[in-house]
Amino acid sequence: MAEHLRGAGYQTMAIISAAHLRDHNSGLAQGFADVTGATEHFAGELAVDMTLDWLQARQPSGQNGRPFFVWLHLFDPHTPHTPPDPYALGFRPAAATGLSPVRAWIPFRQPGPRAFDEPVLGGNRDLYDGEVAYLDRQVGRLLDFLASRGLLDDTLVVLVGDHGESLGEHGILYRHVGLHDTTTHVPLMIRWPGRQRSGRRIHGLVQTIDLFPTLLAAAGLKPPACDAVDLRTLTGDGKPGRRAVFAEHAGRLGLMVRTPESQYILSQGNTRFFADGAYLYDLRKDPGETVNLAGRGLPAEAQLGETLRRWLVDRRPRPEAPGRQQSEEEKARLKALGYI
Repeated sequence: MAEHLRGAGYQTMAIISAAHLRDHNSGLAQGFADVTGATEHFAGELAVDMTLDWLQARQPSGQNGRPFFVWLHLFDPHTPHTPPDPYALGFRPAAATGLSPVRAWIPFRQPGPRAFDEPVLGGNRDLYDGEVAYLDRQVGRLLDFLASRGLLDDTLVVLVGDHGESLGEHGILYRHVGLHDTTTHVPLMIRWPGRQRSGRRIHGLVQTIDLFPTLLAAAGLKPPACDAVDLRTLTGDGKPGRRAVFAEHAGRLGLMVRTPESQYILSQGNTRFFADGAYLYDLRKDPGETVNLAGRGLPAEAQLGETLRRWLVDRRPRPEAPGRQQSEEEKARLKALGYI
């Protein structure tokens, strides 16, 4: 996306707030002219501050500046859960304040300090909630800056998560492994430019890859051929979204297909957390994915298994990333964050 927009005259900038996602590890900076990566982790306030500085330096005249594409990667909330006070003590701003200082705080839980209940990763549910509240404040600062500079009227803003977080579901605490909804069902919010409108929630299924053609088309560019679909085509005029969505587990440890009614997972090699084999859930009756119906001869298992097989055959070929051996330090860092 950055390559296409940069080629169309956009200024491009990325803030990568976690060391293990810096470009030499991930290639995520591809196409960006300006890239800042953390040596460990950036707190949300620092990452937003750097973004505001970059925008101010390149957009001094508000809407008269060149168009820009910014990818602001925010690492909060994530283990270790270490929100600053007073979020760590259970308080959040009493109202949205944008760029202004917070003048009043209210509790979002029983106030008081919390210790990690998962000391290896540094996790605690209340502290996780505190990081969510802290990040909400930082996103509010960014939006208020855009509004104060006259940029929000012609800027498209997307907030999307890269994975969910398990908070005890399926016996997993503060890790994002497996292909259940706890990991794959992520926030996706889009604010279109122009006048303020009342928000609406769309219940249909989409995939994060669908942002690629959506944002390019919104910028007036023709997206290249890909497996993604413009979200406006999928959800506009009351359309229900995708009939099915798919996911692959990192390390080739599993595959998933999900429809509005059912979820079918094939887990392979992820035996630290899940037994190898098939998992089928009736999401209408069991939205928490607690009862595995695989192996009972239900028609849904055969149908979804065939859908998954055809997806593997029909999807667009993609180049394989070159292999790279991780150092022991990199492995230790990923283990400390719950990725290994």
